Amino acid sequence: MEGDRIVIIIDLTYNLALLVALSVVSGFIRQRWKHVWWSDLLQGMVFGGAAVIGMLRPLVLAPGLIFDGRSVMISLCGLFFGPAAVAVAAGMAFVCRIFQGGVGAIMGVLVISSSALLGIVFHVRWIREGKELSARQLFGFGLIVHVVMILLVFTLPGNMVLGTLNKIGWPVMLTYPLATVLIGKILSDQRARNYHLAALQESETRYRELVEHANSIILRMDTQGTITFFNEFAQRFFGFTANEILGKNVVGTILPTRDAKGKDLSIKLIDICENPERYLVHEKENIRKDGTRCWISWTNRAIRDSQGQCIDILCIGNDITQNKRAEDLLRESEEKFRLAFQTSPDSINLNRASDGMYIDINEGFTTIMGYTRDEVIGKTSLELSIWNDPGDRDRLIEALKTEGYAENLEARFRGKDGRVRVGLMSARLLHMNQENVILSITRDITDRKRAEEEREKLQSQLLQAQKMESIGRLAGGVAHDFNNKLQAILGYTDIALVDVGPDSWLRGSLLEIQKAAMGSADLTRQLLAFARKQTISPRVLDINDTVVGMLNLLRRLIGEDIDLVWRPGADIWMIRMDPTQIDQILVNLVVNGRDAITGIGNLTIETENLTIDETYSSDGAEFIPGQYVLLAVSDTGCGMSKAVQETLFEPFFTTKELGKGTGLGLSTVYGIVKQNEGFINVYSEPGSGTTFRIYLPRVQTPAVVCNPTVIQQTPVQGNETILLVEDDEMILDFGRIILERYGYTVLSAPTPDSAICLANGCTGPIHLLITDVVMPGMNGKDLKEKLQAIKPGFKCIFMSGYTANVIAHHGVLDEGIHFLQKPFSVKTLAEKVREILDDAVAGG
Repeated sequence: MEGDRIVIIIDLTYNLALLVALSVVSGFIRQRWKHVWWSDLLQGMVFGGAAVIGMLRPLVLAPGLIFDGRSVMISLCGLFFGPAAVAVAAGMAFVCRIFQGGVGAIMGVLVISSSALLGIVFHVRWIREGKELSARQLFGFGLIVHVVMILLVFTLPGNMVLGTLNKIGWPVMLTYPLATVLIGKILSDQRARNYHLAALQESETRYRELVEHANSIILRMDTQGTITFFNEFAQRFFGFTANEILGKNVVGTILPTRDAKGKDLSIKLIDICENPERYLVHEKENIRKDGTRCWISWTNRAIRDSQGQCIDILCIGNDITQNKRAEDLLRESEEKFRLAFQTSPDSINLNRASDGMYIDINEGFTTIMGYTRDEVIGKTSLELSIWNDPGDRDRLIEALKTEGYAENLEARFRGKDGRVRVGLMSARLLHMNQENVILSITRDITDRKRAEEEREKLQSQLLQAQKMESIGRLAGGVAHDFNNKLQAILGYTDIALVDVGPDSWLRGSLLEIQKAAMGSADLTRQLLAFARKQTISPRVLDINDTVVGMLNLLRRLIGEDIDLVWRPGADIWMIRMDPTQIDQILVNLVVNGRDAITGIGNLTIETENLTIDETYSSDGAEFIPGQYVLLAVSDTGCGMSKAVQETLFEPFFTTKELGKGTGLGLSTVYGIVKQNEGFINVYSEPGSGTTFRIYLPRVQTPAVVCNPTVIQQTPVQGNETILLVEDDEMILDFGRIILERYGYTVLSAPTPDSAICLANGCTGPIHLLITDVVMPGMNGKDLKEKLQAIKPGFKCIFMSGYTANVIAHHGVLDEGIHFLQKPFSVKTLAEKVREILDDAVAGG
């Protein structure tokens, strides 16, 4: 009995040795064909073959009753290699056991099935979950498999169960679980080793792929700077192949021999290799194979041996060339901004958005506002009272809140000296240094605004002057044509008055016609005065004397309720002017002042010598520097608004009631002043009266003393020959009739050409030429010159509604010119003709 047990143990040990050999073969297969799909099938064939070998040399307990190690082999095959492998192994064992037959065949098949099934169950539970199997787990697994096998002994015939259990019970339960632990640990260690080896290989592969394909420069060099590794990115970046760079020193390949300052980089490399910790991270200018320069940010790590000695340096670099260029551009841009900020003539300031405190200002700010930098920084605009109108600041803040910026905001600022300047401001809300700030740029446009206002003023004055000139030109033309009509009316009225008797019922009507025509003539004379086309005879005079001569008349005009004050200037300068024009000015201004006064008031007439310099003339475009005599007329009346003053001198403009003014008084004054190269301005405010100031240019010539002449009754009859030229047929007929009635021989011509023909056909002398000034084809002056070549020695009288510039300059008659202003009366014509003819005889 004892000997049988020893044999059983020996057989079991034999099976154990077979299992150990099996584990070695399994490990080889696993290592050799680990990635092949049929690897598990091959493992099943190996385990199945080992089971068959064990079954061919079994422990025979009775005929047909054998025991071997197939339970360990099949269960471990299922545990470590899964269903496919154990299916192959179990199948091989099934075939073999059935082939052997005997009383234990059923038990044998059941043992194979239970071992395979338990192996698969624990494979799913442990192996697939990736658990590492301990000896305790393997022992428990083997114990379960072989407890099931012992239980399957009861499938044997009843008379064999106890004998079989007695023989193999304790050897199986002792040896087979231990065999499971032993073989399982071998397989488990092989599996773990293969797993870790695969993981290591995978890690190395991934590391190599990472290093080789990284978008960073990775190189390794020894302590002498010799390159031992150079990844693919580095090769592409620097342009070197591995064969060209490996074994070469970094200096002279990817590092220039000297840096930008001329320092030898080989010395720097020695320091890097000896003290890599100092250069864990640093930036360096490198060089490519083609010679181009680039900037690399390097991270260096020392690789040390077991004694702590540095044997290699791992260098990882990233291209920062664009960053460096951007930094350089940014630095350059900041420098340019700083330069522009400081040197700009505009005021530039930075203010904190939260409270408006000044952070920075430029020189333009200090120049324009007058503050020093220390006086401004740390304060707000409100503390400095810079805003002349706080509403401008409110508009700026509102624009920044809603839009984030403000453009071309015109505002007024008060400088340190208190002067207010006009600025054109643009501002933007920015984020700087973790806070919101306001960048403001203000251009001083004070001078420009002043120039614009002056230009607008000049433009307004120019437009006013052009308007007045246009109105004057129109008025002159109307007056000329109207005077011709009036001349015919007055002339034929005078003829009719001569023809009818003093008691005729027509005489009263004719006198009314004559009166109306004379009133119309006065209106045309006023129009001509405004248009500066009235005919005048200026002379040098003392304006004080002329005013004194008008005072009595002026007092009668204004009445007793208004006090007329006369304030003559001392040593008044001489002026050159037609005295009748001064009379017109005074009458018009005094009457205008009288009508502006309600009840009691004052009218003041003043004269004064005045010199206008450049400063004074800059206040008004019309003023020209020089010496002037000032004539001022002031009243204490109701005054005028600005709107009224703008149209004050326009013809027919009046503020008086209908029928109380023609609107030509002040326009007449304006025309007279302009005709005499003077200036006029008016100052008035509603309720504060009005002052007219007239500036007349000074002349150095002494005043002309006019001696009174004795007026004699001039005989109007005559028998001389007169050539009358007039393009208006009615005036031509009227003149011929009048002159013939007074005994003269009249040659009448409607055109200059017909006059020349008459002169050529006349056999006797022509004593007098009476001609219109403005005629189609030829003016009166040119006609006179042509006729003098035909009939020399005749006298000439020019007649016209206005003089144009033919015989006068700005209405002033040329020397020696005789002129009749249309419309004229019959008596005036007859007396003028006789006067000129008698002067010719006296001078002859």
